[in-house]
Amino acid sequence: MSSLDDFKKKIEEFRKDMKDGCENVLKKYEKSLEEFKKADLNVSKDKLIDLYLDVKRLRINFKHELQNLYADFRETIHDFRRSLRELAHALPKEYAERVNEIRSMLAEAAEDLEEYLHSSRDLEASFKEFESRIKGFLITETPPQAPSVFVKIDTLTEALEDALKEVFSSTEKIISKATEVVSSIRIPESDAKLIKLLVDAGIFRSRNEALAYFAHKGIEASRDWLNRVQERLHKIRELQEEARKELEEIFKEDSDQKKNE
Repeated sequence: MSSLDDFKKKIEEFRKDMKDGCENVLKKYEKSLEEFKKADLNVSKDKLIDLYLDVKRLRINFKHELQNLYADFRETIHDFRRSLRELAHALPKEYAERVNEIRSMLAEAAEDLEEYLHSSRDLEASFKEFESRIKGFLITETPPQAPSVFVKIDTLTEALEDALKEVFSSTEKIISKATEVVSSIRIPESDAKLIKLLVDAGIFRSRNEALAYFAHKGIEASRDWLNRVQERLHKIRELQEEARKELEEIFKEDSDQKKNE
């Protein structure tokens, strides 16, 4: 049946896109990490600090990008499953075997996605291992008071990860809501009917204009949450700058003491 053939083809294309998307992200960050690992660690402390922060920043970006990709692909698999249930309900029973075949394809796609998630965790562990190595080089020849600064650096990283986690969690809740009408974006059918009514009444010139208006209203309604995230990110930047200045001051004092000796 052509509808099942088309459905199967879409899933095959999706699996290829998922494979390409996940592998490209993994390869990109694996390559970046390998480039970092080639760096000479027997350099000035300032350069080591820059490297230490750059690697941490890269790890956070990697984690965030993979999480977004994972959420998008997982939502697509969910949509496929829902559409398959609707299609199977309308088909005669003799097509059950082919429906089960497609259902198995979706199960395999979900398993593939989980494998990519495990691979991303392995790569994240490699990032952390290299961060620890750089940190070891810094602490070895650092004055006793400096380790407290690393606590600050680790704190700012955790704060940034928490902020990203909050953003990701909220986004995931939004995209996981059930939807029935597909336009340029997915919206509930009741909302689509209301927007059409407003356009027909001449209040908006088009559905795009109406959606843009309500998207803006949604942002305004979430202003308190957005402000909290913005404040948290601002504090992270302040903490990062404070940690850097404190490290520079410690190393400067240590250098001056050695000169006086």
